[in-house]
Amino acid sequence: MLHRYFAKGLGVLFIVITILAWIHRRALRQSPLLATVLLIGVCIQGAFGAFTVTSKLMPVIVTIHLIGGNALLSLTAWLYVQQQNPALPHTPTRRLLPIARLVLVLLFIQIGLGGWVSSNYAALACLDFPMCQGQWIPPMDFAHGFSLWRDLGQTADGRGLPFAALTAVHWVHRNFAFVIFAVTGYLAWKIRKDNSLRSLANGVFFMLAWQLLTGLSNIFFKWPLSVALMHNAGAAILLLLCTFITACLSKIPASK
Repeated sequence: MLHRYFAKGLGVLFIVITILAWIHRRALRQSPLLATVLLIGVCIQGAFGAFTVTSKLMPVIVTIHLIGGNALLSLTAWLYVQQQNPALPHTPTRRLLPIARLVLVLLFIQIGLGGWVSSNYAALACLDFPMCQGQWIPPMDFAHGFSLWRDLGQTADGRGLPFAALTAVHWVHRNFAFVIFAVTGYLAWKIRKDNSLRSLANGVFFMLAWQLLTGLSNIFFKWPLSVALMHNAGAAILLLLCTFITACLSKIPASK
């Protein structure tokens, strides 16, 4: 119920933002489109929240709901940057914009994979690191593990979900994290040379370390709720920082 109350409060805030965006669109010299998209998005989130309950925690619905929440966070951050006048990065730094956009795409994929792990209760499928079940490539069932339209704990044809399917879900999320670390770390290392983005780059480095620590803690301490929440929050903060970076890079005039 607390989650629902916060969601309703968030919906009211987006209504206010959208109304103000339309009323002051000429004074702000900005299109109210993004604010309107946020309002539509929070309505869709509400619908998926209800569907999550009525579908009895169907993993694909829970995961889409998680991705949608993070998308709203990212778009809100982008709207915030639009309202600010931050010190813009140097023009050559704009060449990193495609990489920054790629990072956002990869982060959403990884958040989706993390949601898939959580919604399928696959967090405890691998309790060792860096190997899984004492093997680099353990027995895995990708077909059932990544079959989207099925009930919780079941295959698409209604049978019990095999443990090898849970292993596949966990293993993919864990190993995709290496891709995130490589690409996101590279972006942070490159933009750190620009004074206007240095604090954001340092924040990215910190959150990558945080995600590594909480991710490993989830494995070794067998997924305690507090650590799982910190890992989820860390993903959201990392997405937030990378959205700020991408939005700042986008504000650099392309003609310069």
